[in-house]
Amino acid sequence: MKRIFRLPPQPIVFTRADPSALAKFDPATKVCTMNCGPHLHDPRSADERKFLCDDCVLDMSPMPKCAPARMDIQQPQIQSENFFSRYQHDGGLALDVYGHFDDGGDFMIEAIGLAGTKVDLSNLIGDDLSDTITGWCEFMGAAHRTSWAILAAPVAI
Repeated sequence: MKRIFRLPPQPIVFTRADPSALAKFDPATKVCTMNCGPHLHDPRSADERKFLCDDCVLDMSPMPKCAPARMDIQQPQIQSENFFSRYQHDGGLALDVYGHFDDGGDFMIEAIGLAGTKVDLSNLIGDDLSDTITGWCEFMGAAHRTSWAILAAPVAI
């Protein structure tokens, strides 16, 4: 029998930032777009990882750290109670769809919200995504109606 010798895996080498450049870096000037966490053996701080990250984008207009909170701003709330389904967008965003079917079988969207909340995103959703969601709801509705029709059909014994 032939013995196979395997080399142990090479350790991950974490790139380190220049300490003087890191000291001048303000973490508020970069926004994380990946939400990456540290590796178990990563010795770098969150600021150092953000400084070195190529996926984090520069925020050209950071909010001042002493900006007062705006308590008078309210997020628009969904008023509809006609929850239809949860739509999972390709990018991973989950949306709650509220609406109903009209007499012709077309789905009418009343509101689109962030999944699990009543925050209304309808004004932020573009026409393309709205059309995609409408088509998906009509497909799901047709599938449900078909399955109920099959279940309700009389069975010959």
